[in-house]
Amino acid sequence: MTAVAAFLQTAIAQPDLPALEIAGETWTYAELAAAAWSIAQRLPLAQPGQPQPVTALMAQRTASSYVAILATQMRGHAYVPINVKQPTQRNAIILGVSGAQRVIVGDLTSDRFNSIRLAAPDVVKSVEVISCGENLADFDGKYLEQTPADLANDWKERVAYILFTSGSTGTPKGVLVPSSSLSAYLSATQSLLPVEVGSRFSQTFDLTFDLSVHDLFVSLSRKATLVVPSEEDLRQPGRFIQNKAITHWFSVPALAFQMRLQGALEAGAFQSLKSSLFCGEILPAPLALDWANAAPNSVVENWYGPTEATIACSQYRVDPAMMPEGEAVIPIGQPFPGMEMRVLAEDLSELPKGEIGELYLLGNQLAFGYLNDPERTAAAFVTLPDGSRAYKSGDRAQVGKDGALRCLGRSDGQIKLRGYRIELGEVEAALRDASGGRNALAFAWPPNDTEVRALVAAVETEDDFDLAECRRKVETVLPAYMVPTALHAVQQFPRNSSGKADRKAVLAIIAARNDMNDRSEPLGAGAERLMAAIMEAAPALDRRLVRTAPSLFDAGMDSLAFVALTMELERSFGRTIDQDDVVRLSALSFDQLVAELAPETSVRRAGRAAGLRKVWTRLRRGFLKRFDPGFNPRANRALQFIERFPTALRTGAPPVVAVGSSGVFRGFDPSEFASVAAAQGPKIRALNIGLPAIDISGLASIAEFIGEECTKAEIRLPLAIWEFDPMHVSVSPPSGDMAFDRRFFSGKLRSRSSASLPPEFDWSPESGGSWQSETVALEPARRPNWQRERDRLIARAYSGGLSFDPLRLADWRRGLFALQKVADRVVVFIHPADQTMLSEVPAKEHGAILVDTLADIAQMQGVEVLPWQGFALDPEDFTDINHVNSILGRPKLTRQMARMIWSRNRAV
Repeated sequence: MTAVAAFLQTAIAQPDLPALEIAGETWTYAELAAAAWSIAQRLPLAQPGQPQPVTALMAQRTASSYVAILATQMRGHAYVPINVKQPTQRNAIILGVSGAQRVIVGDLTSDRFNSIRLAAPDVVKSVEVISCGENLADFDGKYLEQTPADLANDWKERVAYILFTSGSTGTPKGVLVPSSSLSAYLSATQSLLPVEVGSRFSQTFDLTFDLSVHDLFVSLSRKATLVVPSEEDLRQPGRFIQNKAITHWFSVPALAFQMRLQGALEAGAFQSLKSSLFCGEILPAPLALDWANAAPNSVVENWYGPTEATIACSQYRVDPAMMPEGEAVIPIGQPFPGMEMRVLAEDLSELPKGEIGELYLLGNQLAFGYLNDPERTAAAFVTLPDGSRAYKSGDRAQVGKDGALRCLGRSDGQIKLRGYRIELGEVEAALRDASGGRNALAFAWPPNDTEVRALVAAVETEDDFDLAECRRKVETVLPAYMVPTALHAVQQFPRNSSGKADRKAVLAIIAARNDMNDRSEPLGAGAERLMAAIMEAAPALDRRLVRTAPSLFDAGMDSLAFVALTMELERSFGRTIDQDDVVRLSALSFDQLVAELAPETSVRRAGRAAGLRKVWTRLRRGFLKRFDPGFNPRANRALQFIERFPTALRTGAPPVVAVGSSGVFRGFDPSEFASVAAAQGPKIRALNIGLPAIDISGLASIAEFIGEECTKAEIRLPLAIWEFDPMHVSVSPPSGDMAFDRRFFSGKLRSRSSASLPPEFDWSPESGGSWQSETVALEPARRPNWQRERDRLIARAYSGGLSFDPLRLADWRRGLFALQKVADRVVVFIHPADQTMLSEVPAKEHGAILVDTLADIAQMQGVEVLPWQGFALDPEDFTDINHVNSILGRPKLTRQMARMIWSRNRAV
């Protein structure tokens, strides 16, 4: 029985079992089957002996993607997932190469498909587009009473899916995975992985990573529930496991390492887990043991397998009591039933235990080969001397004395340095051993050069890790020419779409560090104190970069860490810091901060001339930071919006825009808003046009720009959300906000590339303008003095005791009028405030200024005002008095806002 047939059998026999939990909705087996069948009926039935249909889908972890995959399997199609996170041009190539006759597009991915349509119209014009809803309400809910008579049958040549991986020639290669291989895999997991009715499976992988196939088909073929995390959940996966009572976990080891860094792998933390699987990259033994300690009721296993052998083909069970002494990396173990693994020499002869060779995979899970590429297929899928068909994995391996296979890196990761041949995998293995099992990567240096002059490496670890001691250990096991010249600590390796360490991105980090001019003079006492404070607030920063960057923000510090730093500065230097100080200090370099905070102990000056030059540099940088987008990432975000909005406006359906300052920037999640809207109202796409540190006059100009572009494109917006920030229009507006005048719209000022900025300030249509939030919310135990003073002022504004400036109110109304001209509906949003902080305002300072102003706006301008007191938020949802955090507050705030807006009883 195929997986989809088993799924349908459950849908008919036990319709009310929960099948899918996603975006706040629970789909039963009957509901999910009905939705998939409604899409399947729009696909032709595949027939043996005829060309098999190929159907692509715009893939991300949304309900439409899971519905689409099930629909294709019901009709016997090969499905091709197209990752919406990848570049448009790459996706256009994949769609064209796949030969797909149809593409299923979910409501939340239509904008990304439209970008492909614009980039490659010749590819898209021959493809039928099938729209798919994202919520239960999008489908008619007519349950299947019996298995459809025209459900596709399996046959030997049928392809289940085609996954595209990177190709050595630069063109993605498509791996053809047969339905028979998928069935063989699912059959093997029957004996290897116990699953009870109602088990709860995680789904941490992108749908273009074949490990996601395991989550989907193992769970739904065995009466379990697939629980799909949001992007916020994946930033705090430990909370996800606990909050969702996950029983079956599957991820790359990198996600477990992230949880270790977040302090989530505490003893007994994951009581619900019964099975924990890791695959996709090397699993360090210390990490596996930490996980076993955190999940005492769980079996912990390391699985191995390339896409060409269907998901995974070997397993090794971690037993803390039986771990061999000195084992730094978990073995890949023994092959699955129906599979065989051989370690062969270059002449394809089998090697004895202990000998290192290349790993070849044989058995009933092998792929057919590569799509339309017989040459590459012949090179990778070979015939062995005994006539067996095998996949040449490219992995170096050996069979240990215990009979378990161990993977030792790639056979093609070889460089030549000073005449010596060096396997980078061997260097990486030595670094893992020396660092206690931490992830490590080695590189030829310099990058992109034909002549290799050195060897460098990075260890994924904390900044305070003892690199010198690690190097000394490596020197004891490797010859001198194999010891890296430079060794870097990187707190968390960047990941590619498969969740694996991104080698190119890690190498770029090393290159950036190497480019920095590491000053040789010693730090003075004041500089040492400052560096200690910075490292306390943001321990992941590179010290050399801190010393050489134009400001701490340019060195990678985020705004929340800077708040923590101001507390450290008050404590370490005995300074009282107010809000104006914060704005000024944020623009200073390390040396300038030393001169400001501890002038008597700053780094020795090189004479009066040098001192004057530094004063000039400080003034120049301060000016540029305030007025030049090349030095101001917040202004740069606004410039990116101005440059990219016209294209975004003309791509896909007219968007809902949320326009404002930091309240919108931090509090509005476009994907959450669109998801709720799809369930309660029209299907829309949403854009976060939150532009922090822009004054109200500048925001009004942004609103006018939006109106001008809508008029040019002859487009009306279905909805505009316009933020009313009481502080922005008060007599005490935020210090340091930019006067964003019309010169920014002239085209003469250009934005910097996103890669050169802190990622939180990037504005891109692909993300809906959503800011890239911090991984862990930094909430200081106490507020610094400057923040307490500012919060008291904000509380007065919300309590109605702070006067509003008539000119600033006029600017706000100017922005409102501009949006009303081009939007069918305008809603005014006031970011809610933390009620516990509002209580700090004495009753005598309360007033009616805010209430009266909002009533006047509603009456005179005829606009809807959402009651900010109507949001149900808790203190832990806030970062400060009037900004929610990204972990809990942002999704909660956005969902409530969307429900207010789309409900029939609209608040005024």
